Amino acid sequence: MSVKPKPRAAADQAPEGWEVVRFGEIANCIGDRVDDPSKAGVERYVGLEHLDPESLKIRRWGKPTDVEAQKLRFKPGDIIFGKRRAYQKKLAVADFEGICPAHAMVLRANTERIEKDFLPFFMQSDVFFDRALAISVGSLSPTINWRTLAEQEFLLKYQLHREQELFDKAYAYIKQYY
Repeated sequence: MSVKPKPRAAADQAPEGWEVVRFGEIANCIGDRVDDPSKAGVERYVGLEHLDPESLKIRRWGKPTDVEAQKLRFKPGDIIFGKRRAYQKKLAVADFEGICPAHAMVLRANTERIEKDFLPFFMQSDVFFDRALAISVGSLSPTINWRTLAEQEFLLKYQLHREQELFDKAYAYIKQYY
């Protein structure tokens, strides 16, 4: 019998300057469904096969006419997160509008709670992925449920990424290579 992790972080053990936040407070799951991909009005389809593990950049894609069935719409700045087989660590930030499969989550940063450019880097962390894997359900194709993920609590040091000038410089450097 496996024991699922508790969704709560230890708020009473949080170091000074750190805050306990539920994932659903810092990210919104966008459920803008597209019934007919060929009529989506976009030029690109990004399947999980187009996402490179541990890379935030989308380097390839297909066409909406290549696929059938219901898809999800994403916009520039949205995060496409492979909720099925999360151990593959597939997530990327879109810099264009398109559609993706329902085996992905389209996430958007809640900019009142977190810097939008910081969220994908947090999601690439071992802390996030360890929790995502722990809450995955199913054995052949483990999948993450949004409601369960939204309740997970994490410790974040807000002061670090709110120092905008330092963050902007680091982000510009990292974006060149990832």
